[in-house]
Amino acid sequence: MELRSGEVRCPLKSWDIYSSYFFEITQQGKINQDLEILKTYQRQFGWSIDLQHLLTNPYDAIVLTDNSVNIKWVSSGFTQMTGYNKCEVLDQSPKMFQGRRTSLESRSRFRKKLNGHQAFVEEVINYRKNGEEYYCRVEIHPLFADASGLTHYIALENEVKC
Repeated sequence: MELRSGEVRCPLKSWDIYSSYFFEITQQGKINQDLEILKTYQRQFGWSIDLQHLLTNPYDAIVLTDNSVNIKWVSSGFTQMTGYNKCEVLDQSPKMFQGRRTSLESRSRFRKKLNGHQAFVEEVINYRKNGEEYYCRVEIHPLFADASGLTHYIALENEVKC
């Protein structure tokens, strides 16, 4: 086939077609992995929440705390977002991510809503391990067991790009 004047043909690479599909499959794999781990906790504690439905909400990271708000598990996306590895944060309070520009008002709202055992969404300034601040949208859900009441909180976190 002959090219016309000024016509340029570039070969179509399979990666051009496959990359978006690959990204989607990779993301779904991470969600499935998180879901399986959380289902293990759900069986252990008897939570009455539809985790699969909950994880349809987009998130960069998941943080699971006990009812005293000490971190018990974080997803792999958490390390990418914060720079902390799992071992560094287990049994710590999420307050460790707050700093000088984290507003007192947002801290107060967190405390009030956690004490009220209600689901909520809040945006807060957090700090990475290297000290860099970032805006974080946090969607928190209390997790209840039928027999023993509140046992944990789950937070779906997203970095907010300004």
